[in-house]
Amino acid sequence: MDKFVHRTAERIKRILKTENDLQESLLVKLAQGEPTQLTSSVAEAILRQACNTPPQRPDIIIFSSGDWETLNQKSQLLVIQLAEFGHRIFYVQTSQCQGSAPQIKKTRQNTYLIMLPEINNTSVINSPLSLDEVVKLRESLLQIIKAFNIRTAFLKVDQPYWIDLATYICQERSWRLVYDCTQKQPVTPGYAEKFRQAELFLLDKSDLVIFSSPTEQVDIGRPVRNAITIPDIPDVNVDKREEVETNRIKAIHECAEMIEGELYKRYPKISIIVVTYNKLEYTRMCLESLVRNTDYPNYEIILVDNGSKDGSVEVLREFREQHQQVMLIENARNLGFAMANNMGAKAASGEYLVLLNNDTLVTPGWLLGLLVHLTRHPSAGMVGPVTNAIGNEAKIRSDYKELSEINYFAARRADRYAGIAFEIRVLALYCAMISRSLYSRLGGLDERFAVGMFEDDDLALKIKQVGLVLICAEDVFIHHFHGMSFNQFEDQELQRIFHENRIKFEQKWGVTWQPHQNRPRT
Repeated sequence: MDKFVHRTAERIKRILKTENDLQESLLVKLAQGEPTQLTSSVAEAILRQACNTPPQRPDIIIFSSGDWETLNQKSQLLVIQLAEFGHRIFYVQTSQCQGSAPQIKKTRQNTYLIMLPEINNTSVINSPLSLDEVVKLRESLLQIIKAFNIRTAFLKVDQPYWIDLATYICQERSWRLVYDCTQKQPVTPGYAEKFRQAELFLLDKSDLVIFSSPTEQVDIGRPVRNAITIPDIPDVNVDKREEVETNRIKAIHECAEMIEGELYKRYPKISIIVVTYNKLEYTRMCLESLVRNTDYPNYEIILVDNGSKDGSVEVLREFREQHQQVMLIENARNLGFAMANNMGAKAASGEYLVLLNNDTLVTPGWLLGLLVHLTRHPSAGMVGPVTNAIGNEAKIRSDYKELSEINYFAARRADRYAGIAFEIRVLALYCAMISRSLYSRLGGLDERFAVGMFEDDDLALKIKQVGLVLICAEDVFIHHFHGMSFNQFEDQELQRIFHENRIKFEQKWGVTWQPHQNRPRT
């Protein structure tokens, strides 16, 4: 029996090593710029790499008006500059590939040329798409989205014929739509009216419209909302970029910054409030995960320290200096979880608030994932993620063994449970999103619950009292170390706090508190 177990274990090790070697060789070919078909093996290799090195900025998917080689030099340089800012660029060409899977070619850092499979024996998209063609192209594009773990993105449309596919994807994922009028190509003979109709529809649906001159806006023949005009920059040779004048490089950089800044405004600002009280090692990991795994474009972090004595304040000050979107509030003593979060909320400028414990690790796409559920559910007052460790229905079964595997686990779960959420009685406040206006309207967290405990039950009842519900997002996963703040107290002290706060809660609401329960393993 022991020999059989040993032989089986060795066989499994050999299989895993073979799979890992295969994935590494596929990634090497892709990195070297070889056109690569997105087979299941390639997709798995790309996904694991994407989870290990997630983007810190939103991705940009470009539905082009022609292949990369036909793009004018200024437009190529703008794309390259956006890629250098840290955006992954997926340039969907009008030419298509044979076979059932998309073809990928990496041209430079963060820049990928995409060829989608042929539809109806058409090798080039140069006319309006039928519903059947949109469905087929969507399935192909979803393979790219899944493989690269694209969670937050802008869809830039250069050719109005893409409109149905682009709006389909944007509506599904709450991504923002951009129409770039600077890339328009001559209309295919016989399609002038359909092109015009598609363009008008695109203008109405776009969150941002880009022109290169006021004349282009006049040519539209009607007012255009959300429009910007970028400065004209003479064409240059991409292959000889080193020889380009300094002022021209600066102009390209400023133009890309302008576009990026306008794109970021299209997402509402979110304020992430993190309360700390000692436990520096967990705070470090939490903040590192925030920077590493947050690709949402418009957020701020508000750190509220409750009189830590373990060097946390010095580390938080350094973190603030390194990141411009960070604010730090230092309290001389422990004012409790509720009061500290309320202080953070008062200092916040975001349209939405996230209360996040410092013993958590966030995963790619988490912020937009929560926002989508909160804004799409008509009666949602607050939303939270699922997690590996908590004392209620938000706890799920997790199969990762190392912290380095969390992003991969979260990506697979996000794909499996995309768009699914359920109503929950109470959201534990290790991670929860609520609009700032509602939080203010409810008076924030009740500060009578000293140190912590029962402020989450209290907030849940206040939300329900105004006719709203609490939502748990099945497709957003956050790792929770659970209880790191409270294990700084002796058991006897914890029992005293729990007992006192339970009495306060029951007297305030005239109810008997009901213990939280886990649901069946999910």
